[in-house]
Amino acid sequence: MTEATERFAGRRVDRLADRFTDRLWEEIVYIAYHLHWSLDSILDLDHATRARVITEIGVINARLDGAVPED
Repeated sequence: MTEATERFAGRRVDRLADRFTDRLWEEIVYIAYHLHWSLDSILDLDHATRARVITEIGVINARLDGAVPED
């Protein structure tokens, strides 16, 4: 790889890491806001569990807003 290619590849990796970091922080803040969990508690969740918690919070919010009929 040339030096220019390495610099380009490094920037792509940095941007990708930034997007993942930004997304993780969005998830952390969303869960913390709605459930008042600590940062450590949220970070202890694996990705699949964290995604499920986020989905369920969204379902509850939709029901409260009247967007989804109750079962």
